[in-house]
Amino acid sequence: ITDELHFAPLGVFVTADLSRDHRHADLEIISEIVNAGEGDAVAEISLTVLDPSGRKVAQAASPISIKAGQEQAITSGLKLEEPRLWSVDSPTLYQLKAAVSVNHNRVDEVVTSFGVRSILFDPDLGFLLNGKPLKIKGTSNHQDHAGVGVAVPDSLFEFRIRKLKEMGANAWRCAHNPPAPAFLDACDRLGMM
Repeated sequence: ITDELHFAPLGVFVTADLSRDHRHADLEIISEIVNAGEGDAVAEISLTVLDPSGRKVAQAASPISIKAGQEQAITSGLKLEEPRLWSVDSPTLYQLKAAVSVNHNRVDEVVTSFGVRSILFDPDLGFLLNGKPLKIKGTSNHQDHAGVGVAVPDSLFEFRIRKLKEMGANAWRCAHNPPAPAFLDACDRLGMM
């Protein structure tokens, strides 16, 4: 159940453009907000970035207005200084807390995890993660699992990713079906590309 003014499902997306020297990252945040009410809405969107320890490292707020019955994508920018980079050996994740408030009352909030990294394919050096060459060692996997079929519990995703990492894998190729959000979250947390 949501307020008439709310974020669309999966409606907050973060991209990070890492500087060449890795000293800062420019974040672009796209927030899709729905006004399901019968009247136009005037509100405020606030964005707060938390580092892995939960400390605020960037924030911004801005007014928005959305016509009745409309959905609107709001693009915002933040700068993240001295970001800790996501890698397969150190899967550092930040959290973006996005909130919509009307008359200083919070009506919806979404928390989105994200990592900061750079990727590049070079014809001479191969794949570079954060400017360093990295051999991609992956496996091709179906979502189903023995005993449960495709009704895979979230804990089983984590189990499978951990086992593959123990075997030396750092990448997972999904076969046939779009992966479950819980699977993608586990890959981000555990350092699996």
